[in-house]
Amino acid sequence: MKAAAVLKKTGGFTLLELLLAIFIFAIVISALYGAYISTLNVADTTESHAEISNKARTAMDRITADMGSVYLGEGSFFRSQKQELSGYKIDTIAFTSTAHIAFTKNEQPSGFAVIEYKVQQEGDTQLLQLYRVDIPFRPGNMEQTVKDEKGFLLCDGLQAIRFRYYDLKGTEVDDWQSAKVAGKELHVPAMVEIELSFTDAHEEKGLLTFKTAVALPVLKNSESN
Repeated sequence: MKAAAVLKKTGGFTLLELLLAIFIFAIVISALYGAYISTLNVADTTESHAEISNKARTAMDRITADMGSVYLGEGSFFRSQKQELSGYKIDTIAFTSTAHIAFTKNEQPSGFAVIEYKVQQEGDTQLLQLYRVDIPFRPGNMEQTVKDEKGFLLCDGLQAIRFRYYDLKGTEVDDWQSAKVAGKELHVPAMVEIELSFTDAHEEKGLLTFKTAVALPVLKNSESN
Protein backbone atom coordinates (compact mmCIF):
# COMPACT_ATOMS: atom_id res chain seq x y z
CA MET A 1 0.00 0.00 0.00
CA LYS A 2 2.79 2.44 0.82
CA ALA A 3 4.63 1.73 -2.47
CA ALA A 4 1.43 2.21 -4.47
CA ALA A 5 0.80 5.51 -2.71
CA VAL A 6 4.30 6.75 -3.55
CA LEU A 7 3.89 5.74 -7.19
CA LYS A 8 0.55 7.48 -7.29
CA LYS A 9 2.04 10.70 -5.95
CA THR A 10 5.13 10.75 -8.28
CA GLY A 11 3.66 9.22 -11.44
CA GLY A 12 2.85 12.54 -13.28
CA PHE A 13 2.87 16.35 -13.32
CA THR A 14 0.30 18.70 -11.97
CA LEU A 15 -1.50 21.17 -14.27
CA LEU A 16 0.45 24.04 -12.73
CA GLU A 17 3.75 22.30 -13.50
CA LEU A 18 2.70 21.69 -17.11
CA LEU A 19 1.65 25.31 -17.58
CA LEU A 20 4.93 26.50 -16.10
CA ALA A 21 6.94 24.21 -18.40
CA ILE A 22 4.99 25.43 -21.46
CA PHE A 23 5.53 29.06 -20.43
CA ILE A 24 9.32 28.55 -20.06
CA PHE A 25 9.45 26.69 -23.37
CA ALA A 26 7.59 29.53 -25.12
CA ILE A 27 10.05 32.11 -23.70
CA VAL A 28 13.05 30.09 -24.92
CA ILE A 29 11.54 29.58 -28.41
CA SER A 30 10.65 33.28 -28.68
CA ALA A 31 14.19 34.30 -27.75
CA LEU A 32 15.71 31.86 -30.25
CA TYR A 33 13.31 32.98 -32.99
CA GLY A 34 14.06 36.64 -32.30
CA ALA A 35 17.80 36.00 -32.50
CA TYR A 36 17.33 34.03 -35.73
CA ILE A 37 15.28 36.81 -37.35
CA SER A 38 17.81 39.44 -36.24
CA THR A 39 20.64 37.41 -37.74
CA LEU A 40 18.75 37.06 -41.02
CA ASN A 41 18.05 40.82 -41.11
CA VAL A 42 21.71 41.61 -40.52
CA ALA A 43 22.73 39.16 -43.24
CA ASP A 44 20.19 40.64 -45.69
CA THR A 45 21.31 44.19 -44.90
CA THR A 46 24.99 43.29 -45.29
CA GLU A 47 24.34 41.51 -48.59
CA SER A 48 22.26 44.41 -49.91
CA HIS A 49 24.88 46.99 -48.92
CA ALA A 50 27.66 44.91 -50.46
CA GLU A 51 25.79 44.58 -53.76
CA ILE A 52 25.03 48.31 -53.92
CA SER A 53 28.58 49.21 -52.89
CA ASN A 54 29.96 47.08 -55.73
CA LYS A 55 27.67 48.86 -58.20
CA ALA A 56 28.71 52.27 -56.90
CA ARG A 57 32.42 51.44 -56.91
CA THR A 58 32.29 50.12 -60.48
CA ALA A 59 30.41 53.21 -61.71
CA MET A 60 32.63 55.67 -59.79
CA ASP A 61 35.84 54.02 -61.03
CA ARG A 62 34.67 54.22 -64.65
CA ILE A 63 33.49 57.84 -64.42
CA THR A 64 36.65 59.05 -62.68
CA ALA A 65 38.84 57.25 -65.23
CA ASP A 66 36.94 58.88 -68.10
CA MET A 67 37.08 62.35 -66.58
CA GLY A 68 40.72 61.98 -65.55
CA SER A 69 41.52 61.42 -69.23
CA VAL A 70 39.49 64.39 -70.53
CA TYR A 71 40.65 65.60 -73.95
CA LEU A 72 41.34 69.35 -74.27
CA GLY A 73 42.35 69.58 -77.93
CA GLU A 74 40.62 70.98 -81.01
CA GLY A 75 36.99 69.94 -81.34
CA SER A 76 36.77 68.97 -77.65
CA PHE A 77 33.89 69.91 -75.34
CA PHE A 78 32.58 69.44 -71.79
CA ARG A 79 28.83 69.81 -71.26
CA SER A 80 26.30 68.89 -68.62
CA GLN A 81 22.56 69.16 -68.13
CA LYS A 82 20.41 69.06 -64.98
CA GLN A 83 16.87 67.75 -65.15
CA GLU A 84 14.16 65.77 -63.39
CA LEU A 85 12.65 62.53 -64.63
CA SER A 86 9.38 61.45 -62.98
CA GLY A 87 10.41 63.26 -59.80
CA TYR A 88 13.97 61.84 -59.76
CA LYS A 89 16.89 64.28 -59.87
CA ILE A 90 19.34 63.41 -62.61
CA ASP A 91 22.36 65.00 -64.26
CA THR A 92 23.68 64.02 -67.66
CA ILE A 93 27.16 64.83 -68.90
CA ALA A 94 29.10 64.54 -72.16
CA PHE A 95 32.75 65.31 -72.88
CA THR A 96 35.73 64.33 -75.00
CA SER A 97 38.22 61.92 -73.50
CA THR A 98 41.14 59.66 -74.37
CA ALA A 99 39.60 56.78 -72.39
CA HIS A 100 37.92 54.97 -75.29
CA ILE A 101 37.10 51.30 -74.57
CA ALA A 102 36.83 48.79 -77.42
CA PHE A 103 34.06 46.19 -77.10
CA THR A 104 34.65 44.45 -80.45
CA LYS A 105 37.71 43.27 -82.38
CA ASN A 106 36.94 45.70 -85.20
CA GLU A 107 37.17 48.75 -82.94
CA GLN A 108 40.30 50.70 -82.24
CA PRO A 109 41.51 49.36 -78.85
CA SER A 110 42.22 52.82 -77.40
CA GLY A 111 42.18 56.49 -78.34
CA PHE A 112 39.93 59.55 -78.42
CA ALA A 113 36.22 59.29 -77.75
CA VAL A 114 33.08 61.24 -77.06
CA ILE A 115 31.85 59.99 -73.66
CA GLU A 116 28.33 60.58 -72.45
CA TYR A 117 26.62 59.49 -69.24
CA LYS A 118 22.89 59.34 -69.78
CA VAL A 119 19.91 58.05 -67.81
CA GLN A 120 16.86 55.92 -68.56
CA GLN A 121 14.11 54.52 -66.35
CA GLU A 122 13.57 50.84 -65.64
CA GLY A 123 10.29 49.60 -67.03
CA ASP A 124 8.90 47.94 -63.89
CA THR A 125 10.33 49.91 -60.96
CA GLN A 126 10.76 53.27 -62.74
CA LEU A 127 14.12 53.57 -60.99
CA LEU A 128 17.06 55.05 -62.88
CA GLN A 129 19.63 53.25 -65.01
CA LEU A 130 22.97 54.91 -65.76
CA TYR A 131 24.39 54.27 -69.24
CA ARG A 132 27.85 55.05 -70.61
CA VAL A 133 28.07 55.96 -74.29
CA ASP A 134 31.51 55.77 -75.94
CA ILE A 135 31.98 56.88 -79.57
CA PRO A 136 35.50 57.09 -81.08
CA PHE A 137 36.39 60.29 -82.94
CA ARG A 138 39.36 61.97 -84.57
CA PRO A 139 40.85 65.04 -82.87
CA GLY A 140 40.08 68.23 -84.74
CA ASN A 141 36.68 67.07 -85.98
CA MET A 142 33.52 68.91 -85.06
CA GLU A 143 31.79 67.49 -81.99
CA GLN A 144 29.72 64.39 -82.55
CA THR A 145 26.24 63.72 -81.29
CA VAL A 146 25.59 60.66 -79.10
CA LYS A 147 21.91 61.17 -78.37
CA ASP A 148 20.78 58.15 -80.40
CA GLU A 149 23.24 55.75 -78.81
CA LYS A 150 21.91 53.69 -75.89
CA GLY A 151 25.37 52.77 -74.63
CA PHE A 152 26.48 50.29 -71.97
CA LEU A 153 24.51 49.82 -68.74
CA LEU A 154 26.82 50.88 -65.91
CA CYS A 155 24.48 50.50 -62.93
CA ASP A 156 20.79 50.48 -62.02
CA GLY A 157 18.50 50.87 -59.00
CA LEU A 158 19.28 54.60 -58.72
CA GLN A 159 17.09 57.39 -57.37
CA ALA A 160 19.45 60.30 -58.02
CA ILE A 161 22.54 61.06 -60.10
CA ARG A 162 24.24 64.38 -59.38
CA PHE A 163 27.36 66.09 -60.72
CA ARG A 164 28.72 69.26 -59.10
CA TYR A 165 31.44 71.35 -60.70
CA TYR A 166 34.15 73.54 -59.17
CA ASP A 167 36.32 76.09 -60.97
CA LEU A 168 39.94 76.94 -60.14
CA LYS A 169 38.79 79.35 -57.42
CA GLY A 170 36.81 76.59 -55.69
CA THR A 171 33.44 78.10 -56.62
CA GLU A 172 30.67 75.53 -57.07
CA VAL A 173 28.92 75.65 -60.43
CA ASP A 174 25.63 73.81 -61.03
CA ASP A 175 26.07 73.39 -64.76
CA TRP A 176 28.94 73.49 -67.24
CA GLN A 177 28.94 74.29 -70.96
CA SER A 178 32.18 74.77 -72.88
CA ALA A 179 33.77 73.80 -76.18
CA LYS A 180 37.01 74.36 -78.07
CA VAL A 181 36.62 75.41 -81.69
CA ALA A 182 38.87 77.37 -84.01
CA GLY A 183 41.66 77.64 -81.46
CA LYS A 184 39.42 78.85 -78.62
CA GLU A 185 40.60 77.45 -75.30
CA LEU A 186 38.45 74.75 -73.68
CA HIS A 187 37.47 75.62 -70.12
CA VAL A 188 36.77 72.55 -68.01
CA PRO A 189 36.02 72.31 -64.27
CA ALA A 190 38.96 72.00 -61.90
CA MET A 191 37.05 69.31 -59.99
CA VAL A 192 33.85 67.34 -60.43
CA GLU A 193 31.93 65.85 -57.49
CA ILE A 194 29.93 62.72 -58.29
CA GLU A 195 26.97 61.58 -56.18
CA LEU A 196 24.98 58.38 -56.74
CA SER A 197 21.94 57.54 -54.59
CA PHE A 198 20.62 53.97 -54.69
CA THR A 199 17.31 52.63 -53.43
CA ASP A 200 17.83 50.52 -50.29
CA ALA A 201 14.90 49.27 -48.23
CA HIS A 202 17.23 48.57 -45.28
CA GLU A 203 18.06 52.27 -44.83
CA GLU A 204 15.87 54.60 -42.77
CA LYS A 205 15.39 57.05 -45.65
CA GLY A 206 15.33 54.30 -48.25
CA LEU A 207 18.52 55.60 -49.86
CA LEU A 208 22.19 54.67 -49.82
CA THR A 209 24.35 57.52 -51.16
CA PHE A 210 27.95 57.43 -52.39
CA LYS A 211 30.14 60.42 -53.20
CA THR A 212 33.54 60.93 -54.75
CA ALA A 213 35.41 63.68 -56.58
CA VAL A 214 37.87 63.79 -59.45
CA ALA A 215 40.35 66.54 -60.33
CA LEU A 216 40.47 67.34 -64.04
CA PRO A 217 43.70 68.23 -65.88
CA VAL A 218 42.78 71.90 -66.39
CA LEU A 219 45.22 74.47 -67.80
CA LYS A 220 46.71 76.91 -65.31
CA ASN A 221 45.27 79.95 -67.03
CA SER A 222 41.78 78.44 -67.39
CA GLU A 223 38.84 80.14 -65.76
CA SER A 224 35.28 79.07 -65.21
CA ASN A 225 32.91 79.46 -68.10
